[in-house]
Amino acid sequence: MFSKISAYIKTALLEEQERWLLWLPVAMGCGVFLYFRLEKEPSQYAGLAMLILTFPALWRWRRFPLLRAVLLAAFGLGLGFSAVQWQAKRVAAPVLEKPIRFTTLQGHLTQVIDTEDGMKLVIDNPVMQKNEYHTVLPKRIRLNLRKADDTLQAGQEIRLRAGLFPLPQPALPGGYDIARHFYFQGIGAVGYGLAPVEIVKEANLNGAEEWLNDLRHRFSRKIREEIPGAEGTIADALITGEQSAIPKEIREAMAVAGIAHILSVSGLHLSLVAGIMFAALRFLLVLLPGVALRYPVKKWSALGALLGSFSYLALSGFQVAANRSFVMVALVLCAVLLDRQVLSLRSVALAAILLLVWTPESLLGPSFQLSFAATAAIVALYEVYSCKPLSNRFHDWWLVRPWFYLAGIALTSLVAGMATTPYVILHFHQLTIYHILTNLLTAPILSLLVMPAGLLVVLGMAVGCAGPFLAVMQWGIGKIIIIAQWVADLPLAVSYVPSFPDWGIACFTFGALWLCCWRKRWRFAGIPLMVLGMLSLLTSPMPDVVVAPLGEQVAIRMEDGNYTMVKGGTRNFVAQIWQESLGVKEFVSPIKDKRLKCDSEGCIANINEHSLAVPATRIAAAEDCELSEITIADFYMDCPGNSLRFSRPKAALALWLRDEKPRVRKAQSYIERLPE
Repeated sequence: MFSKISAYIKTALLEEQERWLLWLPVAMGCGVFLYFRLEKEPSQYAGLAMLILTFPALWRWRRFPLLRAVLLAAFGLGLGFSAVQWQAKRVAAPVLEKPIRFTTLQGHLTQVIDTEDGMKLVIDNPVMQKNEYHTVLPKRIRLNLRKADDTLQAGQEIRLRAGLFPLPQPALPGGYDIARHFYFQGIGAVGYGLAPVEIVKEANLNGAEEWLNDLRHRFSRKIREEIPGAEGTIADALITGEQSAIPKEIREAMAVAGIAHILSVSGLHLSLVAGIMFAALRFLLVLLPGVALRYPVKKWSALGALLGSFSYLALSGFQVAANRSFVMVALVLCAVLLDRQVLSLRSVALAAILLLVWTPESLLGPSFQLSFAATAAIVALYEVYSCKPLSNRFHDWWLVRPWFYLAGIALTSLVAGMATTPYVILHFHQLTIYHILTNLLTAPILSLLVMPAGLLVVLGMAVGCAGPFLAVMQWGIGKIIIIAQWVADLPLAVSYVPSFPDWGIACFTFGALWLCCWRKRWRFAGIPLMVLGMLSLLTSPMPDVVVAPLGEQVAIRMEDGNYTMVKGGTRNFVAQIWQESLGVKEFVSPIKDKRLKCDSEGCIANINEHSLAVPATRIAAAEDCELSEITIADFYMDCPGNSLRFSRPKAALALWLRDEKPRVRKAQSYIERLPE
């Protein structure tokens, strides 16, 4: 039996040698993931050693197919590992270790981002007027400013009063590491700034990055001045990629309705811009008979669309999903220039390889995972099932074409939704129900009105006649908002679910890749793995106690499955992350659980025969240490005996108290093992 299975696998692998290249970015992703899973920083030559060992062997034994497949996987693993090591070395910079509560800073303003309730400032080379804290500041910091200041722009030298804090730790074990995200952006500290902001020196833009940031900010302000309200902020997001100013209730409504993806510049937007520019340029050139009959206007149109889509990519800030989309759009347009057709999983794989080499840290973010999951699933589907032959069955194709357009939207939404659902749950902990309905209603408005008008807005602003196009864009976005709010208010529009265990999301991902990358019938073996990965949601026990960094917040799971906050507030950022991650709508009062007793001195609980104490004072802590098995405090305490004690824990904690011995999981942040 085993010999028959191995022989079948060997035969199938040999028959699909042309698909092996699709697994190279998968192996690279495994190398990147392996790097971030290590607890200590590896040798700086580890990735390079893997490449040196595997590449000559890959060339030497290239005539042995199965061995070549193994070596190709090892080479991809080493390539991904070395790429992220190089990136970590390139961005290495000091990070703030202790808070600076109040000081005067001066630095070079590189980016200004307007938000719903103020603005964000990114400052390079900050210097304290008086180094009373005797510390080294990071090379780049980000500050939140409560009051917007229209006089600020990139390139200025500014001075202001500010408070700085170390990069935030994950709020929950297994949660998103925002500190890693900031670190790879070159940001070493976050904080707040106080108005007024003094402009020491007027704008002097240094380099293309600052010039683009300034241009983007000018476009952003102009759009929101011409289109007031939520419509203006969404128009701003569609053109410049800035989402910070979108009202929270609108973002939530669009997320619940399943169309939050239209707020971030991605494949939908890039393909629409490229398609519109290609069609418009070709139409205009065809109107000139002398040009159309003598010159390759189709290739000229493709070249113009390529330049236009790159300009849009730059204006929108080179976001991860947009980078992936541009690579694929560029491949298609270059194929037109070379009289070829290219739209396959190979282009998806090439886009993944380029992104993993250039920005390998993006692999762990939701943008990369959602973008590639949706794109790979859709392209794999249309590789197998093409709708073109259907046109031959209808004499009046123009009459049925609109119905096929709507069916295509529904099928695309269904496939993309199924492919991305696990990653939406992993990162956002919610499951939308009516996303197909919402996409059917909003896709025509976005494709036929909003994006064409947005393209004309950008062109019109250059000559001062963008008004009519802004009005069209405002009307279309208004209708999309109305639809999103209507769908969000429907019964059972969204369900909040806890996150996947690591093995569950890995199982689903491998199964989905197996289904998409192969062409033979054995690809269907990926479906059981996908189902098993989804079922892992039922096997992951919820923690009985969760603790925020420094012990400033503690939540306990009650007998009915809800959570109560026994320490800290319920309206802050950490509480919001816990609500989403733990799948609860709100924290309930501790008096509803007889196992809990709380007073001004703190809280004590008995959970599955494990005694737990959360003291509020040092006097209470001294007593709780002797009586309780587990003690958690946001101050330092001296507890005798063998009891578990957590005094101002640096990282977030999760505790399971269902077994005889408590199980503790600690959150890990990348900055704890920064390379030297």
